[in-house]
Amino acid sequence: MRRTALFISRLSLLFLVLSGCWFGLFVVPEAPGLIEADILGVRLLQPGETSVAISGHKFSCVSGKKDLLQCNVMISGRFLEMTVTISDRTLTGCRATYTSKVLNCTAGYEYGGKTGSTPYVYIKDDLGLSNQQVQKLRQANLVVNTREDYWLELAIAISFAAAVFTTSWLWSQGEKQINSSVYPIDNAARRFNHQIIRVVSPFIPLGMGVLAFCLSYYFFLLTLLGLVLID
Repeated sequence: MRRTALFISRLSLLFLVLSGCWFGLFVVPEAPGLIEADILGVRLLQPGETSVAISGHKFSCVSGKKDLLQCNVMISGRFLEMTVTISDRTLTGCRATYTSKVLNCTAGYEYGGKTGSTPYVYIKDDLGLSNQQVQKLRQANLVVNTREDYWLELAIAISFAAAVFTTSWLWSQGEKQINSSVYPIDNAARRFNHQIIRVVSPFIPLGMGVLAFCLSYYFFLLTLLGLVLID
């Protein structure tokens, strides 16, 4: 039983380490909350009520003008150029061009970026992209195109792994202590206490596992909120 608990604890710890490395190396750098561009991103509203978002991490922007934000991004070998005009923190205009074609676009504030509330562009016109090109864009901007419920499911999975690790590790350590204890056969009181400990001890790791789940879920949610992966 102890060997099984040790194996489960090591397996869950490996999952936690790999998940943490993946999240830190691939998700955090692409998070909306860390975007430095003047425009947070752009969402292309495609035919068939589908859309694809492009992260501001991919933008090249002209800085220095507070009332005129100009950014561009490469899409399928051509630049999508966006200009947003601001007056007294109010978005007063949006202009976008792709292959010299003027597109119908709107702009609004979204939470994220270096100022906390950053302009976001929505383009309603079809750019003429194929399904393969749209899919490639979505894969290149996977973090901002991931639904919120996926991040919440990930939070549950990581919290569950933390709970399993805590429970199995404490269980293995408790079994080790109990099995290493030596009680005189002729001492009935000590034998009785030993049996009580065996009955009660499994509930301690379970309780700590529940606590580990709650704390992990809480802190992971705070992380997701701070990175603006959920709102």
